[in-house]
Amino acid sequence: MPLSDTDREVLNQLPGSVLMALTAFLEARSEPVKGILAVLWVIRNRMALHQQTAHEVCLAARQFSCWNVNDPNCARGLKLAAMLIDKRSVYTEPDGYILSVCGYFADMVCDAPDHVPDVSGSA
Repeated sequence: MPLSDTDREVLNQLPGSVLMALTAFLEARSEPVKGILAVLWVIRNRMALHQQTAHEVCLAARQFSCWNVNDPNCARGLKLAAMLIDKRSVYTEPDGYILSVCGYFADMVCDAPDHVPDVSGSA
C-alpha cells in the first residue's frame, strides 16, 4: 500500500541524501556495510538511469518495501524522518548510530562516488 500524501509531504522535507540514508537504514541496517552501500548505489544508479531525484526513486511505488505503509519499517522511518526534520537526535533510537553511518555513506555516494565502490553491480 503506497504512502499517503501527508506522509509523502513529510519525507519530501528531507534532503535527498538524507532520504537515501534513511531508506538504506530501513532496508539494510542489519546487513554488513556492503549491504548498505548496495542499497545506496541502487538508488543512485536509478536516479542516473531515469533522471529522477532521490525522492522519486526512493518513494516510487513497490521499489523499496520500507516505504509500503503495511511494512513495520515505514512507521519507524516516518518517526525518524520527523526527528530529523525537527533536528532531534536519532542516537536515542535503537540502531540510531547506524543511521549516521548510512548518512555518511549516502553523502559519499552522492558527492564523491569515485571514492566508494559500486557494490550493486550497477543495478
